[in-house]
Amino acid sequence: MIITRVTFSRGDVGVYNGAFLYLYTSDTDVTESTFEDGAAERGGAVFVYDSDLTISASSFYDNTATLGDGSPRGGAIRGEESSLLLVELLFEGNTCEGGYGGAVSVFGGDVRITASDFTDNEVWDSYGGALVTYNADAVLTDTTFTENEARDVTTTGDAHGGGWVHLGDPSVTGDYTATGLTFTENKAAGYGGGARLSGVDGLVEASTFIGNEADA
Repeated sequence: MIITRVTFSRGDVGVYNGAFLYLYTSDTDVTESTFEDGAAERGGAVFVYDSDLTISASSFYDNTATLGDGSPRGGAIRGEESSLLLVELLFEGNTCEGGYGGAVSVFGGDVRITASDFTDNEVWDSYGGALVTYNADAVLTDTTFTENEARDVTTTGDAHGGGWVHLGDPSVTGDYTATGLTFTENKAAGYGGGARLSGVDGLVEASTFIGNEADA
């Protein structure tokens, strides 16, 4: 499926997944599109399972993974056991209410993020103000994280990784490589104002961390 120059706006599917796109065993290419004001439990705008998804030159504004019957994941995008390529994207003002990933949450599979911007996204009482990659092979290049936050809304102290959190199990998969990243003024109530990376070996190079803050 090919989606070009489409605006998706004001979708709410309650406790279900993917307010605008629910992709299952599909191959999809999205370009020059906008996703705004979506709400779902997993993938406030887009939910992907066992699929190949490429999104380029597109924007995600004010989408929300809502706290419903289960655990929310990915304010804008949730990927599970999929292959994601995200190029020249803007994520701004997205929220995950108590799960993983204020803007993007990826479990399993692989994700490549290039030349993208994460700004003013937030997660409540959990991990990754902007991005969580969990047991997924992650490659991030030339991407910025600015003023994202892992907020301690219920004062539990369990809010980590203001910008990016990578969690991996060495017995499964989940290596990470990051080149040319910039983390500026991100905040976490727990550990890792800019990023929290744990569980597997990884590489971060030629990257900049400025004015990030962690309270733990």
